[in-house]
Amino acid sequence: MIKKSVSIAVLAALAAFAATPAFALNNPGFEAGLGANPTGWVTPGGALTSVVSGTTVHVIDDAYYPTPTEIYSTAVTAMSGNNFGLLETCPAGTPALSCATTVSFSFNLGGPVSNYGDLLWMRLFTAEYLPANYNDSVSVSYFGASSLSALATDTISVQSMEDAGINTDSGWQGFAVPVGTQSLMLQLNNVAVGTSIPSDAFYNRPIAALDYQAAVTPVPEAETSAMMLAGLGLLGLVARRRKSRVAK
Repeated sequence: MIKKSVSIAVLAALAAFAATPAFALNNPGFEAGLGANPTGWVTPGGALTSVVSGTTVHVIDDAYYPTPTEIYSTAVTAMSGNNFGLLETCPAGTPALSCATTVSFSFNLGGPVSNYGDLLWMRLFTAEYLPANYNDSVSVSYFGASSLSALATDTISVQSMEDAGINTDSGWQGFAVPVGTQSLMLQLNNVAVGTSIPSDAFYNRPIAALDYQAAVTPVPEAETSAMMLAGLGLLGLVARRRKSRVAK
């Protein structure tokens, strides 16, 4: 009877462990609020904005046509939570020649995160389609607590989109955050090489959608852990008593 009761107690503890809420990491998601410069991001240039899921992204071709022309638009659904980030080389409405060709943003995660299977989602929008001269791209580099060199780098570019047989919209692509990652650095590149117009690199500015998905990892509460230890201890006691009886 005692053994059966102890077994039930252990099973109950395990069930409680499985039902414990997921451990939420301090991550660069965009759920803290809407608007420019989301909490935690270091933004030396360009524009990073937290927007609500379902926001429409507009791709503008302002080099080929006599006047800027929208060539594509789509409503974007966040991959995690209710919001996602939009990364641009400059705020909307800024004159093309006032924009940078490369912008970088970084975020400190506050501790290693990849042990929990986190994913960084990226999606590139661009009017460019000739990777030889206009290989726009968005990339993310992952850094450890004390590493000066990146643990890994993931990139979506006009070239990778052409290789996949797509253009304008790469679609969401998820990248696993490497083990030991503590900070992220995102870079958006508006590329033009060997063009006839020196300022051509500033036109057809790419846009990147970003989202961060923390893995769901059950973490036992103190009461659950205590119940499990107590149950295991009682099982051990029952086993010793049975062994003692057999010996007699």
